[in-house]
Amino acid sequence: MALPIASEERQRALAVGIIAIQSQLAKFQPLADSTLTVGVASAFAQAPYAEHWARRFIAEHGVERRGRAVTRMTESIIRTAVLGIAQACSPSANERMRVLLRSAIEDCRVLVDSNFADAQSNASGIAKPIAVS
Repeated sequence: MALPIASEERQRALAVGIIAIQSQLAKFQPLADSTLTVGVASAFAQAPYAEHWARRFIAEHGVERRGRAVTRMTESIIRTAVLGIAQACSPSANERMRVLLRSAIEDCRVLVDSNFADAQSNASGIAKPIAVS
């Protein structure tokens, strides 16, 4: 959403972050044909120079590979994307911000619902009180 309309500096930061986090996430599960992969390909198709620059930058300088890096990268990507959209000189910026917000809310809802379901299934294994006569 932000990559195609953000300033060149933000495009570069976003592209490096996206590529880096994709490689980190691929360690946990294959990303081929995932919604994430399709979204990233779509964004890079709209900003091909940013992708090219980022791949060259990563090849020359590398990226952090520690476990906590995923959390920090994700936070940085989100911050940069929001600022990139907010400061973009684009007639679609407001709509893009709304779509980003809706998407973030839905992602949070899915996480909360899955955590709630996990908590309920874990609670079912807890000993239940016995009626004493």
